Amino acid sequence: MSSSNTSIDTTINDIQQNMHVFIKIWSITFFALGVVGHALNIYVFTRREFRSNPCARYFLALTLSGCGVVYVSLPLRLLQTAYNINVFVYSLLSCKFLSYILPCFR
Repeated sequence: MSSSNTSIDTTINDIQQNMHVFIKIWSITFFALGVVGHALNIYVFTRREFRSNPCARYFLALTLSGCGVVYVSLPLRLLQTAYNINVFVYSLLSCKFLSYILPCFR
């Protein structure tokens, strides 16, 4: 019985290890694609032709909100899930600030 428990434990540890690697790779990929995509959106929607268009202003506002998600929320989730670093527990001020600002980006 002890050998079967050991094999189950190693299997669980392997699955958790693979999950952490998967989260790290995909988070970094999404971060890189988000930075490039949002930078290109900002470049396009701030052109002179689109400044008077209300639809382009709306898309620019959505792009800026998306930048907040990519630059703040995604790295925080990467730290929490892949590296087990919880930024919310360091101080009450950081917890309140992040708890307020993260839903505002969404």
